Amino acid sequence: MAEFIGVQTSGDLWTTLERAYNHHSTERTQNLRDSLCQLKKGNLFVSDYAKKFKSLCDHLQEIGYPVDPMDKTHWFLCGLGPAFETLSTVQRVVYPPPSFIDLVSMAEGHELS
Repeated sequence: MAEFIGVQTSGDLWTTLERAYNHHSTERTQNLRDSLCQLKKGNLFVSDYAKKFKSLCDHLQEIGYPVDPMDKTHWFLCGLGPAFETLSTVQRVVYPPPSFIDLVSMAEGHELS
């Protein structure tokens, strides 16, 4: 492993290992957030898109960086795509925003119509 080249002491080795495999790293947090806001429904069913979306949110929650509910609503609606523009427009002005479960149900209903 290239990470260990030049490591002189066991303390340095542990520090290097921690940096390499720390699931709470800033880089991991940013990668998860990027994946979340770049996720698109595409050809997926709403339920499959929602599962992927929720999984990313859950990972962020697990490492101590929960997604703000307004961001969660915004990113989920953005990822649905143009076929859901009417639903997205309406839900963006609703306050308080619907729960994620309710939002998924509305998108599933829209998908069937």
